[in-house]
Amino acid sequence: MKTINLNEFTSDFMEISKHLTLTEMRMLYLLITRPDVIKISQESFAKEIGAHRRTINIGYKKLMKNGYINIPDITDQRNVVIDTNITNEHVANNIFTSTDIEKTPDNGSIADDKIEKEYKNEIANDNNSGDNELHIEGTKDPDASGILYDKFLNDILVNKQNARISQFFEEFPDKHTEILIDIRNDLPEYIDFWALKYKFEEELRILRISNSLIKDLKWNILHKERYLDELSGDYIKFFRKEKKRKAIQVIRHALIYYPFTFEKFLYEIRAYKYDDFDEIVQAMIREIYNTDRLYKQEGISKNL
Repeated sequence: MKTINLNEFTSDFMEISKHLTLTEMRMLYLLITRPDVIKISQESFAKEIGAHRRTINIGYKKLMKNGYINIPDITDQRNVVIDTNITNEHVANNIFTSTDIEKTPDNGSIADDKIEKEYKNEIANDNNSGDNELHIEGTKDPDASGILYDKFLNDILVNKQNARISQFFEEFPDKHTEILIDIRNDLPEYIDFWALKYKFEEELRILRISNSLIKDLKWNILHKERYLDELSGDYIKFFRKEKKRKAIQVIRHALIYYPFTFEKFLYEIRAYKYDDFDEIVQAMIREIYNTDRLYKQEGISKNL
C-alpha cells in the first residue's frame, strides 16, 4: 500500500479536509503514521478511530478515489485490507463491495448505492456529533492535533507565511488570542478582515490598546518589561511589605502586557488580595480597555 506522506498531509490539510469526512481524515492519518493498520480487521480499525465498522469500506473507497492511498492489487488483498471477517451475510447485504458485484441499469452497483447512502449518513452523523470542527483533533492519537498546530506555528512565526494565518483561524477557532500574541508586533495587512470573518474583533481591539500602552511604557528608561510570573512575584512582595501603591502598579502592568492571560496572574496572587481588590481590578479594566470583561466566555473569572 502507498499513501501520501505526513508532510503532504499537514501542508495540504485544509484542502484534503474539503473532500473527506472526519472519519476518513482519521483513517488517512493512521494509514500514514501507522501503515500496519492496513492488516487489521475492519472492526479493529473502526475501534482505532472510534467509528462504526461499516464506515471503513466507505472510507477506503473514498481515500482511493481521491488518490490519498493506493492499493495496487486490491482484488487479491481485499480480505486483508478491508475485512478479515467477511461473512455470507455481509455479501448478501452488500456491505462488502466485490469486483464482480451485480451491476445496475445505470452502470452503477447495488453496493455503490448502499455505500453512497452510508456515506451521506456518515456526513450527517459528523455534522450532528458536536465535534465536526475538531477535524484531526478528534482522533484518538493525541499527536495529530499537535503536529498540525506546530506546523502552522512554524510556517507563520518562523517562515513568515502570513497567508497561513487564516487557515490557522479556520482550524483552531478557539486559539485566536494565542496566535495574536505571537504576531502582536507585526500584525498582517488583512488582520481586520480576518477579525471580522472569524469574530475576534474585540480581542484585536484589546491587543491594539495593549500594544499602544506598552510603547508608552517603554519610553520610560526606568521601566522594565517582566514576565507574568515575575509580575505576580513582585505583587506578592509588595503586598507583604504593605506597599499597596506599588502592588497596584504591578496589577496595571500585568493588565497592559498580558490581557489574555491576566486570569493566570489573578490565580497566582489569589491568596494576597486587598479588601477592595476586585473593585480596583474592575476599574482598571474599564479604564484601560473600555470594557467590563476581557473575555467573551462566561465563567472564566468574576473579575474579567
